[in-house]
Amino acid sequence: MKVRRSFWVLMLAGAVVWLPLRGAYAAGYQCDITNDTAPGKTSTNTVGKGQIKIAPSKKKGDGGATIQLNVKGVSCGSKCSNNVIDLGVYAVGTDVPDAAGILFNVTGGKTVFANGKNKEPLGGLFGPLASVVFNNSLGIGTIKLREPASDPTACNQVPLTAGNHCTDGATYAVAGFLVPIDPSLLCTTDTDCGTVNLTEVCDQTSHTCMVQTCTDDAGCRSGTCNINTGNCCQVGVGVGCP
Repeated sequence: MKVRRSFWVLMLAGAVVWLPLRGAYAAGYQCDITNDTAPGKTSTNTVGKGQIKIAPSKKKGDGGATIQLNVKGVSCGSKCSNNVIDLGVYAVGTDVPDAAGILFNVTGGKTVFANGKNKEPLGGLFGPLASVVFNNSLGIGTIKLREPASDPTACNQVPLTAGNHCTDGATYAVAGFLVPIDPSLLCTTDTDCGTVNLTEVCDQTSHTCMVQTCTDDAGCRSGTCNINTGNCCQVGVGVGCP
C-alpha cells in the first residue's frame, strides 16, 4: 500500500500543474445507501433510506462531475457534524481504497454538504485527483458513511494517507445495490430454515430466515448460545461459536 500511495503522491505533484480540472469526466454512478451490518459494528448511527449519485458534468467549475448524497432518516445523536463519505476509486491503473474523505453534516435527519445542499461539484472536493484522471475513466469503488472525523482538516488532503484522521470514524452505512429476496428463500415455519445453519428461525413478519437470538443454550432450537453476541450458533458453521 505504501508503494501505491507513493505513486499517487508523485502523480499528483506532476499533474496538478498542467492538467485542467474541467477535463476529468467521471462515469455516472448511482446506488443505495444501506446500514452497515458487519459483525462487530461499533457505531450507533443509522440511516433510513437514500442514494448516492456521482454524475458527469460539463459545467464550468464542476471539475468534470458532481456528487449528490440524498439520505433521509439519519439517526446520529451527538455525532451529526463532520461526518465523512469515505470514497475509494480506481484510476489510471491504480486502486486507491481511501482516495478521499468528503465532509457532510446531518440536519433534521437529512444529509447536507458544507454548502447547505445535498449536491456539490466533485472537482472542488477531489481537487488534484480530478487532474490525475484527466481524460481517463474514474472507477468508483467502496463508499462508506463514517462518524465524525477526529480532524476534519485532514480531509483536505487527496489522496488520504495511511493513518489519517479524516476517515477514522466508525462506519455506519455503506453504498451498494439492494438485491431482491429470492422467493425460494421465503419461509413460513422454522423448519423451512436452516439448510446450512440449523439455528435459524423464520421471522413471521418478513417471512425470511434469521439467526435466532438467545440468552442461554436452552433458548436455541439447535446448537449453543454465544452469550457474547446473543445469537444461537453451531460449532463449525460461521465464526465465534463457543
